[in-house]
Amino acid sequence: MTLSDLLLRLRALLFRARVEEELEDEVEFHLAMARRKHVDAGHTEEEANRLARLDFGRVGAVKEDCRGVRGIQSFEAALQDIRYALRSFRRSPGFVFTVSGTIALGLGLNLALFTLFNAYVLRPISIRDPYSLYGFTWTDRQGRGHAFSWDEYRQFEKENPAFSEVAAVQYVYTRLDGHVFQGQLVTGNYFQMLGVGSELGRPLLPDDASAPGREAVIVLSYQAWQSMFGGRPDIIGTKLVVRGFPMEVVGVARKGFQDLSEVPRDFWAPLTMAGRLQGGPDLFGADRPERLEIVGRLRQGQSISSMQAILTTWSQQMTAQLPEDRKAAGILLQSKATSIPLTPELLVAFSPLVAAFGLVLVLACTNVASMMLARATARQREIGIRLSLGALRRRLIRQLLTESILLAIPAALLGFIISRVTIDTAMRVMFATIPKDMLELVHDVPRPVDWRVIAFMVFAALASALLFGLAPAFQATRANVISSVRGELTSDFRPVRVRNALVIAQITVCTLLLVACGALVRTTMAISAFDIGFQTNNVIAMEAVENNRRRVIEALASDPEVATIAAASSVPLNGTVPTITGRAENG
Repeated sequence: MTLSDLLLRLRALLFRARVEEELEDEVEFHLAMARRKHVDAGHTEEEANRLARLDFGRVGAVKEDCRGVRGIQSFEAALQDIRYALRSFRRSPGFVFTVSGTIALGLGLNLALFTLFNAYVLRPISIRDPYSLYGFTWTDRQGRGHAFSWDEYRQFEKENPAFSEVAAVQYVYTRLDGHVFQGQLVTGNYFQMLGVGSELGRPLLPDDASAPGREAVIVLSYQAWQSMFGGRPDIIGTKLVVRGFPMEVVGVARKGFQDLSEVPRDFWAPLTMAGRLQGGPDLFGADRPERLEIVGRLRQGQSISSMQAILTTWSQQMTAQLPEDRKAAGILLQSKATSIPLTPELLVAFSPLVAAFGLVLVLACTNVASMMLARATARQREIGIRLSLGALRRRLIRQLLTESILLAIPAALLGFIISRVTIDTAMRVMFATIPKDMLELVHDVPRPVDWRVIAFMVFAALASALLFGLAPAFQATRANVISSVRGELTSDFRPVRVRNALVIAQITVCTLLLVACGALVRTTMAISAFDIGFQTNNVIAMEAVENNRRRVIEALASDPEVATIAAASSVPLNGTVPTITGRAENG
């Protein structure tokens, strides 16, 4: 298509009335010239007019040919279908509200599920070039991953040919003023590798982690700065006393960055502070504890397959002198582009939810298809008249599908509102019912409405329109023209069969949902009755501040209701490591 053709089409669309007037004038001009020719040849005015029309041909057909040259017939036909559908909807608003509301319920639930999936799995983290970041480790013969020692990380940093930048991280779980304070110990190049700036102050720099224990500095996340410190503008320079060791706040990370893991972090500190903030063997000591995770940025132009081959060879060479059960049998590369990487295992675990929510949408579509079929039956006389006047069957099917799509548009908008309400309600219920000791470990991840959510909403709405509109459209245009004009239903039109098929589909979907719910309830009951190997009834776990621990124990020992007292650094099935107490101190 040339530029002139495009401009002509745009002019025909934007100035349709003027273009039609010009077409009328042009047709009249050609007829006038033909009449003059026949008048000059000696014919009467009336005879010349008749001969001119015979020479020119059918005026309506010529106009249609001229309109066809513009290339906008499909657009004009679509506008006609939309106008006709809107006029018919004005006559039956109850039908429109019922259909839109039914589809909106199914769309809303599926859109809520996709919004959460998008927030955790599809939406990339707000960092520089997130899709080139990968976590790396090697695995043994049993498939277990390897945590790196400091010496292994330094060797990997120098020798690996696959990553252009490499950083090491170690997770930290602590408490500050009685609140959970989750963070990471990272190498000094961590923020530079990710391209993450700061909202206040500065990020960590390579000089902050140049030597063990050299710089006692800390960077807060934006969320922690707001929730735990009230967004204080004078937070820079404040000393946070962690495990009795003061650490100076030098910056607040940029808003929107909460780390590369599925659990948002509250702070980052130099990895060289591990000896102060972690118990057990010193990371930089002779024991060489294996605690580190490696994150790297793929070299530009490097493919995943070649990187896997290179890293497999390097891992096998690194572990060649180790015992057989510790040698590298393979490697594990995990994308760090999103909070939770998209893996086959995740899809398998997520598929039951997708199936259940999808069945709800299918059930809504079958209900609406039954209503559309009943409406098509009531309009059978109208459809028969249009067929008798020469309307093509595909043209009527397109008209009926246009009506379905127009019904799906308000359903999509209402479904979007339902999805937001569903998510907000579910989050409130979850935070209200989750145990208090676990509540501190749960963070709400932002769920922005991006292009993926909008695209899914549009796709689901169009798919729903086809599901509930296609079968009634095909069935409604099958009828015998003469019988339809009379208002009679012949053997060609069998709404009962289609309706029975829809009822069977609804019963099938409901049965599948009931089976799935029954299996879920049965599994929940089986888990609740599972013997975990120790007594849990009448057992209460509590935390006591170290300074008051003796008084708490003495008070419990003197209570006649308490039979036994025991202490542990980690409660069974708690899933956390020993905590580190801390307090805030103005510096």
